[in-house]
Amino acid sequence: PEYALDAMARAYAQRIALFGGVAFTATAATMFRLTFVDLGWDVTEPITYFIQVSGALGWYWFFIVSRNEASYVSAWDWLYHRRRAQLYKSAGLVPPKEAAKKAA
Repeated sequence: PEYALDAMARAYAQRIALFGGVAFTATAATMFRLTFVDLGWDVTEPITYFIQVSGALGWYWFFIVSRNEASYVSAWDWLYHRRRAQLYKSAGLVPPKEAAKKAA
């Protein structure tokens, strides 16, 4: 059962990462269309600035709150381990990290 829970947690983290990639791609495509087809750079420049600053602040606060090193790998690990702990708790099992602490 632990292997299945680990696989579910890994799939969750991969889904979130995939969603992030799709969101970045959709944002880039939308900004391309707004810049070169619909509105022009004069209108979309402040929008792109706002999107970039909002993203940077979001990442900054995520790493401040989670107390992790600022990298995509640590964000993925944080998502994986958090979901894994939730799944283990809902199944009535002790997550491996906690089991090692109790054994010591």
